[in-house]
Amino acid sequence: MLVTKIIHQKKPQTMKSVYFSFLLIFFISIQPSLAQDTEIKTVFDGKVEYLSGFGGTFMSFSRLNGQFAQLMGGYGGLLLNHKLIIGGYGKSLTTDILSHSEMQGFENTKIKLTDGGIVLGYVHNYFKSIHITSYIMAGYGTSKLKDELILAEKGVICLNPVVEFEMNITKHLRMGFGADCNLYYGIERLADLLPENFRKPGVFVSFKGGWF
Repeated sequence: MLVTKIIHQKKPQTMKSVYFSFLLIFFISIQPSLAQDTEIKTVFDGKVEYLSGFGGTFMSFSRLNGQFAQLMGGYGGLLLNHKLIIGGYGKSLTTDILSHSEMQGFENTKIKLTDGGIVLGYVHNYFKSIHITSYIMAGYGTSKLKDELILAEKGVICLNPVVEFEMNITKHLRMGFGADCNLYYGIERLADLLPENFRKPGVFVSFKGGWF
């Protein structure tokens, strides 16, 4: 009986030692990995090893206010280290879209959209013949209701995120095909237009020339 009591008394101490040893080994083993994981990875490390430029044109095919819409524009800027895009753009609606407004005098007027601003993007695996490029165009522009005369005009904010598959046709020419989403904010102030009818996805096609 005495031996049994001694064994039972020692068992908790033994288990505590095992737990303590396990925790000690665990923390020692993860210490190197913790040191590695604390290093912050960034898209741009601040060193510009290659600086070039580009320019091009693009088209976006979508549905705005329930109707087919084509937007066309141009953009250009700097290309840092073959990967980081910093530039500007401008685009406008090239097809006729009717307002279908219920407000008197605006029933069948045409909607005109123009905007321009900055472009920020990133080229993934630029050295491959086909790669992915993603960027966002953010700017300010005008929306107009027009018949023979301009009946109303309001400012709009436009955000246009883009993701495209891009092909290196030559060392100085690229063609892209992908998807975008034209997001117009403030257009509902033009008449009784529904804002969700001007925030639609679309098909995006681009052509770029430059020193890639």
